[in-house]
Amino acid sequence: MRSKALVSALAAVATSAALLISAPTANAAPGQWSIVLDQDAPVLLNSIVIDGRVLEVSWEAVVRDESGRKVGRVYGRQEDMDATPGGKTETRMRTLVFKFDDGQIVAQGIAKYSLTGKLLKVGARSTIAIIGGTGAYAGARGELVSVHLGDGEHRQKFRLMG
Repeated sequence: MRSKALVSALAAVATSAALLISAPTANAAPGQWSIVLDQDAPVLLNSIVIDGRVLEVSWEAVVRDESGRKVGRVYGRQEDMDATPGGKTETRMRTLVFKFDDGQIVAQGIAKYSLTGKLLKVGARSTIAIIGGTGAYAGARGELVSVHLGDGEHRQKFRLMG
């Protein structure tokens, strides 16, 4: 009887440890950066291009913690909301879903992007709202700041309020 209880207790500890290892932690005080992840270059899933202008794009990418360990994926969709062709800025509506083993965080909003030619400037930042979550992130609210690192990579900084 004791061996069954010990096996059950060890299995519970192992399961809890696996969840802690595979998911980012959100334990900062409200208003501080709760989670900081680096996003690999995205893989394009779908795009709508008219007259050489990208109107909509869907993509996915791996996200990593500060040690470089893969902790999940981000799925994104953005739409160009600016009708000015050839401008130096672009207004985009973005939806990002961060998928972790223990839940999801969803962010959405509109941001203005400064362009260098057709590309986003390295170091450019955009801020959108964290509008919810599931699992360990149920009820998540706050803001997400994305910083372009170059070569399609981004740093994703979550400020969770609560």
